[in-house]
Amino acid sequence: MSRPKDLLASNQLGKRFMQPARLSLILILVLPWLLGLISGCQDGPIPENRMLNPWARKQWEEDESFGPTYYKRMDELATIRAKAPRLADSERERLAQEIIDVYGLDTSPAMRCELVRTLAYLPTGTAQTALAAALADEDSDVRIAACQGLARVQGEESLPLLARTAQTDEHLDVRIAAVRGLGHYREQDAMQALGTALEDSDPAVQKVAIESLRLNTGRDYGNSVPAWKEFLAGGTPSNPPGPSLAERIGWPWF
Repeated sequence: MSRPKDLLASNQLGKRFMQPARLSLILILVLPWLLGLISGCQDGPIPENRMLNPWARKQWEEDESFGPTYYKRMDELATIRAKAPRLADSERERLAQEIIDVYGLDTSPAMRCELVRTLAYLPTGTAQTALAAALADEDSDVRIAACQGLARVQGEESLPLLARTAQTDEHLDVRIAAVRGLGHYREQDAMQALGTALEDSDPAVQKVAIESLRLNTGRDYGNSVPAWKEFLAGGTPSNPPGPSLAERIGWPWF
């Protein structure tokens, strides 16, 4: 399967990333990546850890004279997310296309996560298509961000995409994110997908599936997988007994 950044970079959106109307944001988000290739910076593979290094922080100040730093790029994306609810649809669409172009070029999983997160605040058709493509990203954290984004925008294809990811993704945390996202839906299809998640071999997925079922049904059959299966099959399982006194006061040996 093609990686989403390949898909997005190869389509007509990705080919137009140098249009003048979008040049400013692309320069802000891509220029640090280009400068890193030119300068061969050795700040380490995890940009977030650089904030702990005083020398690196001094270097950031010097780097600002050449182009925006990693944290400057993060600030720009945070600003877009904050302003997104007040933007016109046309402006959201323009920003979504710019972000897709940058996503297709960026090699940093941390930055791709932030780009995907930001797309979820721009609920356009273009953004939703990009979120769907990000489910195929090679990095599990990016796929988690895509699941969270799809649950947020709740587009026409979001529910079936989350249901499929909950069943097929090889990474446990991604399946959990997809199952948790299904809890935002009240449709019968979501409950059926959560019923399938109850069959997952990992108890963590089963636990989140139960939490999501509580959200979208308003019912509570405790943590009993058989009881929830009975309910989904149309039965009427009995309510679970309440917690014991020891459980209510939180004694550590219970």
